[in-house]
Amino acid sequence: MIYRAVLIAVVVIVSGIAWVSLPVAAPVDDEVPPTLGTVQSGVLYCVGSGVEAATAFQALAGTAATSLISLLDSNVIVDTAEFSQENAATASFTPAGQLFGGGAVIEVSSPQAGAAWISEGPTRATATTCYPEARRTWSLYGGAIGAQDRLVLRLMNPLLSSAKADIRVSTEFGPEPITDLEAIGVAPRDVIEIPLHEVLGQRVMVKVEVEVNEGRLLPAIVSTTPNGIATWPAGHAAPEWYLPTVRVGGVVGDIVVTNPRREQVEVEFTGIDSSGVSGEVTELLEPNGHTVLPSSALGAVVLAARISSSSPVIVSLVGDSESGRFGDVAVAEPVERWMVAGPARAGAVDVWIFNPSGTEAQVSVGEGAARRSVRVSPGTAAHVTTEAPDGVLVVSDVPIAVSWSTQGRLSLSGAWPFGEE
Repeated sequence: MIYRAVLIAVVVIVSGIAWVSLPVAAPVDDEVPPTLGTVQSGVLYCVGSGVEAATAFQALAGTAATSLISLLDSNVIVDTAEFSQENAATASFTPAGQLFGGGAVIEVSSPQAGAAWISEGPTRATATTCYPEARRTWSLYGGAIGAQDRLVLRLMNPLLSSAKADIRVSTEFGPEPITDLEAIGVAPRDVIEIPLHEVLGQRVMVKVEVEVNEGRLLPAIVSTTPNGIATWPAGHAAPEWYLPTVRVGGVVGDIVVTNPRREQVEVEFTGIDSSGVSGEVTELLEPNGHTVLPSSALGAVVLAARISSSSPVIVSLVGDSESGRFGDVAVAEPVERWMVAGPARAGAVDVWIFNPSGTEAQVSVGEGAARRSVRVSPGTAAHVTTEAPDGVLVVSDVPIAVSWSTQGRLSLSGAWPFGEE
């Protein structure tokens, strides 16, 4: 495919203008993932990080006309932009000033569409994918809370009616009986922040469950340490997971597995490098338990990882060092086509590719003169460095798992699966 020019029309909306009516999608159970690479209701939900940084919004779409609406304060539409394109392509939108501090809603006319939210400042960056559907229950791993750390749960209500949820928090001490987190209300078209670090204090591990009782709410975790900031979405439970990379900018992350079931689960970790398996570890998770495995335990040169379990679990990756911080959820199902958002500003990105199949993968990254090609042997991982400020299309002849990371200001984000063409 050849990228076409992207026509962007930006219309600034002032306070008080009526909200565009959004289609209503029936929420689905937390353990049932959305249909791969498709938008269930024609709407994407983007919670955002809320950080004070120059923010760019990356919209990814197939053959579609895409309209974007941002949220900042209760009942106020801050800005809108319309993207029109003829073929599969990426389109980026950078709002003027410090907009997009709250969240965004994107209406798309194609079921094959995706979006990512990217915030970049002079010394830090964070990126996360948006949600293609809404659920009644959400599971999020929050990581540890150190003495100088901030751990924030953000909740976005995209509709005109109020929303309400019960927040349940578990730590290394088990369920935390915090009545202040029951029946949390969010006003129409608003985004709120719950500072879990103030509620809990220092913790080794935090796990969050959000049960939506009224309306619609979309969550995200924003974790800040002295080293940087990371944002990641909720995950669903599955028996097989893939991490296309476990290291970003030299920072090797921790693989976190949480067991949402009331039964013991056996989990197998397989480390992957450029030549194959770099190491293996097996652990037992207690009912509703969790484990944190340093990726370095899977080999000195481990690049990626495969996590298999005897029943569905939730897998995340979190990294933190003096070089920066990152976090993301793993990939549950490899496919042939992915859209990578790319950085908001000019600069190189690493596109990470894990080929879990038994066949060599022929992978192309980008289009035209900038197109890069790589062969990824069966059961191995590789990466391609490319200049892609507006994102790229990644195409393979066999199913692969893909993520991307920035250089310099560390951030990690999943790519968007489009499945077969």
